[in-house]
Amino acid sequence: MRGCCERITVWRRNKSFEREVLPVLCSWRRKSGRTLDGTGFSERSTVTVIIPYMPGFILAPGDLLALGEHEREITGVKPYRERDIKAELGENITVVQRVSYNLQGRAGHLSIEGV
Repeated sequence: MRGCCERITVWRRNKSFEREVLPVLCSWRRKSGRTLDGTGFSERSTVTVIIPYMPGFILAPGDLLALGEHEREITGVKPYRERDIKAELGENITVVQRVSYNLQGRAGHLSIEGV
């Protein structure tokens, strides 16, 4: 999946997860690569998501992003636990690692990196 523009579902971590389907199309790019860990090389897949700037929209490390529109809530009770949703969505879900804001020019956006 490279550079596709689709809707994104966000689950924000608070005391409980809050779900929101973003009202804009976002770019989603998955990149696989090799990284060197303590035991040798291993495969690592990272995701970069570009979201057009929306005033008041905030993401934080640990939040979840999923490609597409999803109605499932994360309640913490099986089958609606975080790990159940991750298993169901597989490569179409990522955990936010870093958020950077690029508000220069006319195309302001958020750049999100996750694994």
